[in-house]
Amino acid sequence: MVFPVQCPHCFEVLKLKDAAAESVGKRMRCSKCSEPFAIKPYEEDADEYAEEYVEEEEPQPRRSARSSRSGSRKKPAPKAAESGKLKTILSGLGSAVVIGLIILRVVLRARNNFVQDAPQAPAFNPPGVVAPVAAANGAPLTDAEYDAFAKQFEALVNARNATAFQAQVNWSQLIDRSMTGLSLSPQFVLGFKRGALSTMGANFSGEVMKGLGESGHYRFLRVHDVGGEKRVLFRLAPSEGGLNYHDLVLARGANGQPEVVDFHIALSGELMSETLRGLIVVAAAGQKGSFLQKLTGQYSDFEANLPTLNQFQAQKNAGQFAEALATFKRMPPSLQKMKAFALARTMIASNVNEGEYLAAMADFRQAYPNEACIDFLSIDFYLLRKEYDKALQAIDSVDRSVGGDPYLNITRVDALLEQGKFPEARRAAESVIQAEPSLVGPVYTLIGAGIQARDFQLVLDGLKMAQDKHNATFNDLRTVPEYAEFVKSPQFQEWLKVAKQ
Repeated sequence: MVFPVQCPHCFEVLKLKDAAAESVGKRMRCSKCSEPFAIKPYEEDADEYAEEYVEEEEPQPRRSARSSRSGSRKKPAPKAAESGKLKTILSGLGSAVVIGLIILRVVLRARNNFVQDAPQAPAFNPPGVVAPVAAANGAPLTDAEYDAFAKQFEALVNARNATAFQAQVNWSQLIDRSMTGLSLSPQFVLGFKRGALSTMGANFSGEVMKGLGESGHYRFLRVHDVGGEKRVLFRLAPSEGGLNYHDLVLARGANGQPEVVDFHIALSGELMSETLRGLIVVAAAGQKGSFLQKLTGQYSDFEANLPTLNQFQAQKNAGQFAEALATFKRMPPSLQKMKAFALARTMIASNVNEGEYLAAMADFRQAYPNEACIDFLSIDFYLLRKEYDKALQAIDSVDRSVGGDPYLNITRVDALLEQGKFPEARRAAESVIQAEPSLVGPVYTLIGAGIQARDFQLVLDGLKMAQDKHNATFNDLRTVPEYAEFVKSPQFQEWLKVAKQ
């Protein structure tokens, strides 16, 4: 008997040879994406995309997020403008794109639960209209509860505790928010929720942790009001560069404690429930004679291209970006224009080459000119086109939309350096260091600005700051081409006297 299991990373269903119940709990490596995972039974029949697997030993635990700041590993100071144009914003897009791709897999798993001649619901809200949170479990949350929850959530994310992250989210209520008012059969709802609850939490939390990397940070900024709904705003800054914001919607849970019931993702410009709702509308259009079927003509393309969508998702998860982009281009236009896939294309193209990214961004801007995420995504677009004033205007717009964040000055530094505005770039970098003294990233930005401006005293001051305040250690700068001019300066001789080996 074949024992089907599902990879929680790329969602492929694999067939376990000579399987038995004793296999549950052991670890294996997926033959599609090569990621390891613990074996759990797959609750649906293995489909035609099932593959064999390769076993592996228990992996060593990952180093903590703080280990990269301990000085235990040497690294050169960053190059000037090290963040790189494509990495300035787009490396933060993974957690936005993965929502759509996770939801896509849920839709694929739910496809066999569509029913014919389903009863119609009396009300219908258009895609993107999500019901507000109701205080169903007692009094509304107090300001003190919002603040305490935010600090706790920040701590667990920065500790890379994906399990605790999942436990703080009421995924069932998030799904319910996305379905409010839609005409869905009971069978579809049950099947969809079953698939969603088995994948969304683990994969979204895992993507957030993966995106942050070892030294990235998740910072609580403020509790604020959005359209009469209180939210908790966090900044997500990956260690590889990039930026995103998560705006959390909270409610009082059944146990009386605060819990997350939705996320607004800045780089997608919408709530997670809205992203989910858009794909539910397409998936549920398979219900014969339903109002949703009349609403959208995308369902036939969706159903006809299931193997292509599976392949696209698996390639993206495996980091096969050129292949994923080629698969995207084989999709029909109706699917290419869907926001979730258009965003995915933008992220994937940024990992292929500059030309593909610019083309993807231009298409997205044309298809969604009024989207809330346009300014955010346009920062890299304008930097690549050398339209630095427009890039700075886009940064200002994002800054206003999040209620102000000094950390955005790191992104401003890139544009200011390219314009030759070195004093302004230095002030921008120094303002971030002052606002976020515990972060070493802004110090590296300051060093890079000094290199590009040939301000070698600034470079020396930055190196000392990184070493003394953040326990950073550095390779021999004489081996780093970007520091060739600094090495010739008197400041480099001073650095040699104090550099820790």
